[in-house]
Amino acid sequence: MPPPSSSCARVSVAVWLGLGLAAALLGWALIGGASLRELSDRGIGVLRAAGPVAFFAAMAVIPAPLLWFTIPAGEAFAGELTLGGVIVAASLAAGIQIAVMYWIARYGLRPRIEAWIRRRGHSIPRVTPENALRVTLLVRFTPGPPMVVGCFVLGLAEVPFRLYLLVSWLVAVPWVIAGVAIGRGLWQGDFTLAATGIGILVIVVVGLAGWRSRQRRRALAARVAGRHNAAE
Repeated sequence: MPPPSSSCARVSVAVWLGLGLAAALLGWALIGGASLRELSDRGIGVLRAAGPVAFFAAMAVIPAPLLWFTIPAGEAFAGELTLGGVIVAASLAAGIQIAVMYWIARYGLRPRIEAWIRRRGHSIPRVTPENALRVTLLVRFTPGPPMVVGCFVLGLAEVPFRLYLLVSWLVAVPWVIAGVAIGRGLWQGDFTLAATGIGILVIVVVGLAGWRSRQRRRALAARVAGRHNAAE
């Protein structure tokens, strides 16, 4: 694992790059005489012009965080597909993306992806038939890394595809629903809908944290019991 200083440095760089990009976009909007609302509406117009087929096809194959797609999807296509239709389409696209990333990691670009993951301080777990479910859950319930990183790790670990796809998709769906609801709610000024999406994210995050905490307690108890048995 990398030392804390290097991790902090990467976080600082990411934060400053994000702030710089936000400042550049804001400056461009102000200089151009366009408000942020007008700028976002122009972006939504571009997505609508491309159409839902192109949008969700891009979502299915581009290894980007789901929220990049789900936040604008509701506003862009709810009028054409309904909000429920957008959620279904985004969930299907997320499932295809998960499957594609597994194929790339396990068969397509394995050596390069292995090196890329290790440079970022992540290790590739060893999977057996006995621990495949547990490893998949641990990777999927680990906060921080984007979902695509988890796809690569599990693909490289050769988790059985059906197990991988089912668990990964079930974890992704709440994020899809939350992102669509938040984006649609904010654009429409429907704060109840936006709050519902935020509430889903909170429930997911708290639930994952609780599960990981229980796993740590069980692992600690198992280690203590093992030492006690060894001492006897």
